[in-house]
Amino acid sequence: MTQIKESLYIGIFKNEKIIGGFNLDISKNSSKSYSHETINKIQEIQYLSNGFYKIKKSSDYKVMLQKDIVQSFITALEFHDQYTKGHSESVASYSVKIGNSLDLDEKQLDDLYWAAVMHHIGKIIIPNEILNKKGKLSESEYKIIKEHSQIGYEIVSQSETLKEISEYILYHHERWDGKGYPEGLKADEIPLLSQIISVADSWHAMTSERVYKKQLTREEAVEELLKNRGTQFSPTIVDAFIKIIV
Repeated sequence: MTQIKESLYIGIFKNEKIIGGFNLDISKNSSKSYSHETINKIQEIQYLSNGFYKIKKSSDYKVMLQKDIVQSFITALEFHDQYTKGHSESVASYSVKIGNSLDLDEKQLDDLYWAAVMHHIGKIIIPNEILNKKGKLSESEYKIIKEHSQIGYEIVSQSETLKEISEYILYHHERWDGKGYPEGLKADEIPLLSQIISVADSWHAMTSERVYKKQLTREEAVEELLKNRGTQFSPTIVDAFIKIIV
């Protein structure tokens, strides 16, 4: 049994009775710890989740709880990372369009949507000064940024209603040539839904304004996708996406 050094619990309440929640744990052997900034962000998530839950009424509490928790996380993340606002929904929209073009079934499209919405949720624990840095990241800072897919996986896998999509979040930065992270999966070792999110995520990042990089035109972004087709990205997904946007 893993020994825990620190643990944060996000509880969801209904009529002052706890009806669900999940833990974020740090093992005893880990050198990491929760900063005051992180604890404050987690508290924001809890307050937002419970606020959404109180003002809505539905007989389907399981579905409502899923949506409320997701919206709470995304809202908190957008406060935390100035470049995230609108990104998650845009990536989800592009992803579902790709999924439809590939004739994914309703369950796959639903999983794809939620995984795309949550794909950057691990950034909630990344320090502000790294997320919003205007200059080039150091090697150590980039290493921290790369942890967001693993953190996102650990957060989402704790939710009964969301755990099925957690692996799609974990692998959305894997590359077709095996040079991605966190596990260096290649080609179709990478889950299909993660392949889709990778292309949609990169497209929106390339075509959005950022202080740390040039915003690409539509034509330039298409060229980048084609240049990285078969190396960074799945050839099938790139081809499907280009047919949608051209």
